[in-house]
Amino acid sequence: MVAEIPLNSSENSGPLLGRHQFLAPGVETEIPTGIIHDECEFLFHEAGGKKSASYENVNCVLRMKANRLQEGWIRIDFQPEIHHGENQLRRTAAGEAWSLKMSQKIDVRVAQRFSMTLNVGELALITAIPHEEGTLGDRFFCRDDQGTKKQRVLCIRVVEAGSPAAALAR
Repeated sequence: MVAEIPLNSSENSGPLLGRHQFLAPGVETEIPTGIIHDECEFLFHEAGGKKSASYENVNCVLRMKANRLQEGWIRIDFQPEIHHGENQLRRTAAGEAWSLKMSQKIDVRVAQRFSMTLNVGELALITAIPHEEGTLGDRFFCRDDQGTKKQRVLCIRVVEAGSPAAALAR
């Protein structure tokens, strides 16, 4: 489930918005965070220090894959991706061949990938530190809405993991 919460809540704050998606183990999916930027600069914290990069027409995406470890346990891998630029036909791998697909350029942020292990019924929340302006988390999960900074929260809950047909609720 994805929810959006105003950082400075008041009586005039809107309700939480959300949607659900189920993912079977071994299946990879893209989860757009819903934050789209016409133009922005990202600040990356990496082993060598801080680096920055600018992009246009940005769509922030978390690539997610769930793997069943044993009965009741799932490892979830997250790969942040910055989809940017214009949509155009691009060559993509399709099995043992190549195909053409309409897509943007993709900057895969390998240094920022992460994983977590959850048991049935456990819940994980993924979001940003709201005052870390320009970071990957800020760009993926925070946006300005008419002068009010709003923050999104990605909720992951394992609802079943005992069989190969196990699913995750998002």
